[in-house]
Amino acid sequence: MAGAGLSVTGQGTVLPGRVRAGVWSPAAAAHPGQDPEDDAANAVLAGLDPARREVVAGLLEQVYAGAVHDVLRVLHEHEVPPFDDGDEGTPFHDFMGRLLDAERS
Repeated sequence: MAGAGLSVTGQGTVLPGRVRAGVWSPAAAAHPGQDPEDDAANAVLAGLDPARREVVAGLLEQVYAGAVHDVLRVLHEHEVPPFDDGDEGTPFHDFMGRLLDAERS
């Protein structure tokens, strides 16, 4: 579930992949007690069934896609090359088009 018809790939799949696996921090899983925040995150994920982990992973994918879109929009607005122009009007339109095309294929 990428949510909203989006298909996130590459770097945007790292944290959703951890959620799907049920382990936020492999290091904390290997060495419990060293990082209470990571231990707590691992415990929360361990308590979720795969369907609920999929929902959380999809939310993270949506947040990632939204953040990339926002960064591209700001770079375009400030005319930062090469983000000052795009194939589909603007770089952020290109990004969204690619996400939607990947979902359709």
